[in-house]
Amino acid sequence: MQDDRVAKRVFKFIPMERRKVGRPRLRWENCVMDDIKTLGVRNWRSLALDREEWRKLLKKARAHEGLSCH
Repeated sequence: MQDDRVAKRVFKFIPMERRKVGRPRLRWENCVMDDIKTLGVRNWRSLALDREEWRKLLKKARAHEGLSCH
C-alpha cells in the first residue's frame, strides 16, 4: 500500500495527547436517559410526540425524589 493512502496514514498515526485520568464526565444526555430509566418509561420518543402525555410524565418527574439531574 502506498504511504499517501488514508488507511495507511490512520494505521500509522500516533496521537500526541494523552487521555485524562479517571472516569469521563457525564453528559446531560446521560443524566436524562438515567432519569427516564428510573421513571420506567419505555418508549419516550413516541411519548414526547403526545403533548398531554409528555406533560403528565414531566409532572411525575418533578415529584420524584430519586432523579439524578434535579
